[in-house]
Amino acid sequence: MKKLLFIMLTLAAITVWAQNEITLVPAADIHNGAVAGDPAGYIDMAGKLDVSGMPGPSLLVFDVMINNLDFTLAGYEFKMEFPVNLTALSELPAEWEAGWAGAPDTATYQAQGLTATPPVQFLPANSDGTRNASTVDNGNGTYRVGMLWTDGASRPAPTAGLSAIGRVAFLWDGGPTCTSADEVISITITSQSPAVAPDADIFANDAAARVIVGSADVEVHVGNPSALVRADANHSGARTPADLIGAANCSLFGKDNVTCNAQWPWSTDPAFDQVFDYDCSGFATPADLLGNARLCLDIGNRTAFKNVDYYSVSSKTGGLTVNHDGNNGIMSFVLFSHAGLALEAPSITEQDQSNGWLLVYDLGPDTLRYAVFNPTMTNTQIPEVTISYRSLENGRIAVLDTMTQAPDLSFLDAQPTVEDGSITKLVKPLLNPVKVK
Repeated sequence: MKKLLFIMLTLAAITVWAQNEITLVPAADIHNGAVAGDPAGYIDMAGKLDVSGMPGPSLLVFDVMINNLDFTLAGYEFKMEFPVNLTALSELPAEWEAGWAGAPDTATYQAQGLTATPPVQFLPANSDGTRNASTVDNGNGTYRVGMLWTDGASRPAPTAGLSAIGRVAFLWDGGPTCTSADEVISITITSQSPAVAPDADIFANDAAARVIVGSADVEVHVGNPSALVRADANHSGARTPADLIGAANCSLFGKDNVTCNAQWPWSTDPAFDQVFDYDCSGFATPADLLGNARLCLDIGNRTAFKNVDYYSVSSKTGGLTVNHDGNNGIMSFVLFSHAGLALEAPSITEQDQSNGWLLVYDLGPDTLRYAVFNPTMTNTQIPEVTISYRSLENGRIAVLDTMTQAPDLSFLDAQPTVEDGSITKLVKPLLNPVKVK
């Protein structure tokens, strides 16, 4: 208990807590290691869970907390995102229904703190109220959870300070090639309308009215400091689109490939498989290409952006064309912020695909990031990318970041042009979307 109080007091000392603010923290009563490398798991001063001493596989346990609750809480729903392959939730409905009392040491989400007061109904559930695993998607690293109090008299009243509203346990693989120095587990928290951001959180008061909580994604970091960040091809300590071409070539052609070694001597680095073995098979292979490429796109906050110069779209339905004015290269990355829009998947033509171009993307509730790249390293014209849209309410979009690479992996001073007009033909991308964290 002393350790728990110390951690909470430390966080309170460095954080200005707002009302109804959600936070996600490692469970200090479970991960109570005294020093880095402790088998119990060490929580550092920044709140990161150091798993360097934990045996693999292990359970990583986190508490969902709400601070200064100023309304009677009737229920909530939100989406969690977690690193694919490195972590997983149970897919067995019986384990979700049994709970930790009936099925100890299982990777599920259970009641904690305020939600431990019955009668509580967790979702998803079957028609008879028993819990199931239908929203667990380990392949995409997502899980959606909801809960409500079925007896109004049992709903927790406004509460000062931090209160737990749930606890989740993930199975951490922890194998030699299935680890990473720093990864993120998050809860989607946004103030946008659910019609615009369908993955938004929903917190309900005693009148069943939606209450806005938080203002950004809630993130907690976990990792093994003695490992490297997976898919970090340029060995910078962080994944960005600049790693995409290197990671693609390392995955496709192996550690002796020239482009794979252009930014770091992976041919002699024993951590090669740990960095590029996305599917945790034990070795980096071409099967890891798509996962590593998408990891390189997921570069940060997925929430709405403020103080952005948005462009209002021209019609209720239409399409955007992103072109590079005839510039050549091997990779182009674009990050959009959007609001009031339902976007379709970006696409390139079949001819561009036959010329060796690949497209990967991540379409979120208020962002779209994509990259087109050519692992053949042929310095050809960067293809146009088309994106169809439907305007929901005051549809608008803005370009937040771009990056274009030459065959020598240098960056070009070439900004794409975005045109708004009708799209007569759409070709689905070669690679289908998968949410990767």
